[in-house]
Amino acid sequence: MRKLILGIVLLMTINFVVTASETSVVNTDKAYNVSDIISYLQKNMPQYLKDQDISGASAVIVNKNGILWTKGFGHLSKNSKEAVNPETLFCVGSISKMFTTTGILIASQNGKIDINKSIKYYLPKFRIKSRFSNTPTTQMTILDLLGFRSGITGSIQNDKESPLLKQDIKDLENSWLRFPVGQRFAYSNPGYSLAGYILAQIEKTNFSKCIKKLVFSPLGMNSTTFDNTKIKKDKNRAIGYIPGVKKIYFTERPNGSAFSNAVDIGKFLKFQLNNGSINGKQLLSDKNINLTRTILNKGKYQNTGFALPDVVDNTSEGTLYRYSGLYHGYNSLILWYPKEDFGVGILTNKRNGLNNNFIPFLKYIYSKLGLNNYFNNYGKIELKKIITKSISLKELKSWVGNYIDTGEGPIVTITFKNNQIGILQNNKFDKLTYIGDNKFYSVKDEKLYKFIKGGKEYPKYILDMSNGGTWNYNDGPNLQKGPDKPEWSKYVGNYNITYYNRPTLQVKFFIKNGYLYLHIFGGNLRLLEYKPGIFVTCSGHIIDFTSKPMLSNNCKMVKINN
Repeated sequence: MRKLILGIVLLMTINFVVTASETSVVNTDKAYNVSDIISYLQKNMPQYLKDQDISGASAVIVNKNGILWTKGFGHLSKNSKEAVNPETLFCVGSISKMFTTTGILIASQNGKIDINKSIKYYLPKFRIKSRFSNTPTTQMTILDLLGFRSGITGSIQNDKESPLLKQDIKDLENSWLRFPVGQRFAYSNPGYSLAGYILAQIEKTNFSKCIKKLVFSPLGMNSTTFDNTKIKKDKNRAIGYIPGVKKIYFTERPNGSAFSNAVDIGKFLKFQLNNGSINGKQLLSDKNINLTRTILNKGKYQNTGFALPDVVDNTSEGTLYRYSGLYHGYNSLILWYPKEDFGVGILTNKRNGLNNNFIPFLKYIYSKLGLNNYFNNYGKIELKKIITKSISLKELKSWVGNYIDTGEGPIVTITFKNNQIGILQNNKFDKLTYIGDNKFYSVKDEKLYKFIKGGKEYPKYILDMSNGGTWNYNDGPNLQKGPDKPEWSKYVGNYNITYYNRPTLQVKFFIKNGYLYLHIFGGNLRLLEYKPGIFVTCSGHIIDFTSKPMLSNNCKMVKINN
């Protein structure tokens, strides 16, 4: 087992203890007591691993002077007796996007890349399919890719080990844009792969070497890498686990395949708390560090949302930054709070679905940082003065129906109850008050929504004005019967969809009210035919029965016997 070697600049007000598996430095000059947070993590992490059936984890706490504490918990895998330590490698998933963004912005400072130029300038031969424009790559910029506003699909077709990005980019040319370029936020992993590929082309090297030179080496993150050959050889690597997946692939993808450890994550958090500088040297300019912390196309009432790419939470107590990662059978989280000079990272080796499994830790940490109202007020908008406006019953009823969010998550229903329009979700009815300009306010939940009528190529949708998220119209009682084309019957049946590093998903196509429907994730998505054999969901995903192989949201789809 490697010994942990750390150089820490110590203040006179701190005491420290160092072992091979743990580093602890306790501060006494802050409004919060970091020793309480350390004690909480040390006490509760083992039980958390047991409850979540996770074999190993590591954690780190930092301030702008360096690492205050770091520790490994559990073992490298379910079948290993080797203990996790602060230098154990974990895949950090989408936190990789922060490394990719940092590299691109440093390259822009060096005059190598202009994030406001179209991707066609850098990749003149690259093509992508679009229902909205004949020249989408001319309209799409690097900034659109980094800010999740490119309209590019959210999934990757290639499910094999791919040391190079070329195959991913080739597969991306067979995909369709979900929305017009720049129209709205839509999380996209392939968009980040494309941005990283462009950077590697400009630097004339492979992506892993490119980011090592621009980011990891300057920050002293000597163990962090995208190089899957190096990753496979590292014996101090936690083995990822995804329930239902027998083999987990290693790839070089700028969107989520970096491996790092608690020590290096601590260095990256220190870099963030020092506003882009490291050891007194400004690596990322003030302009660019501010860009990474600015919600793009921020609405008037929006208090949380994605920047480049970290999530920004503007609370009444202060601004918090966070990001999480789910990839390769790993689950990770980092956050930093400049107001209290505090950063924390947690790395685990099991993909548990959503990162809400970290909420018990976050609630305690936030309470210690003075963010006591964070969870109670999350996503809420307080309007000091509510002026009810009149609206016709016909207009209100035109919005009645079922809506699905951009990620094709749970169905939300707009309906009437006791002559009041409201949102029905999880059997809870939330009355809405019309305040003008197509805006509706929930007094009970303090949420503000804007109803947008949509356009010819995409359905009407509802904008959550607190975070920029959207719900797209799927169907409802006002929907007229569809064309019910006889040739659609050949598409009816059960199919398997192969997602990258996920269990095979079985879905079903059926016909209802004259439309072809897709039953997926527990919901029924109505499909509109764009071209013969090519259909689109309300959230912009394409189902292509004409391609070989057939594709659903750019993922391989195979019909199975009924």
